[in-house]
Amino acid sequence: YLTQEMGFTNVSRLAGGIIAYDRTLNDNAPEEEPMFKGTNYVFDGRVGRQITDDALGECMTCEAKTNLISNCKNGNCHKRMVQ
Repeated sequence: YLTQEMGFTNVSRLAGGIIAYDRTLNDNAPEEEPMFKGTNYVFDGRVGRQITDDALGECMTCEAKTNLISNCKNGNCHKRMVQ
């Protein structure tokens, strides 16, 4: 998506993905400042995995800074929301 749709050319992948990066960082260098901040969006029941406590999103209801991601409970909508 980043290269095909958005035109970025300098794109790399983390070996094992961001979740493996988070586990490795926590196991091997817990005092090291992570390069990834906030919550990582995942495509399963977890919806998001918190990597750091940084609140980078904005609640769509009250506009407060947040890192919470959820699905709308309305069965007709069911969109992902930052709230």
